[in-house]
Amino acid sequence: MKRELLILLAAITFSAAMVPKLRRAVNMDEDEEFLKSVSSTSEKSKEICMPQTPCAWSIYKSRQKIIDTQITNTYCHCGNGTTCQINEDDANVGAFIHRCRPPAENDENTES
Repeated sequence: MKRELLILLAAITFSAAMVPKLRRAVNMDEDEEFLKSVSSTSEKSKEICMPQTPCAWSIYKSRQKIIDTQITNTYCHCGNGTTCQINEDDANVGAFIHRCRPPAENDENTES
């Protein structure tokens, strides 16, 4: 009885392994068009960063705080009248956090 069950199990396993698997043919042109459409819509729908949302991060590794890597937020950008400026130094992660702020006025403009 055990021998018959073992033979039956082996036969089922081999027959299942012999079934051809259907694979979708990949059309490279369609994939490229899809990627272009996704990237063009994501560029158009880029939101304006909220005041509390970082627009960039400057990663530093040393105590001298020399910037090693600059990371820009890809989901939002600064709106009109604001620029991405260093706003906070998060020493726990070793990064300067940039946020959208109105540009600082030059000292030349404030002098009379």
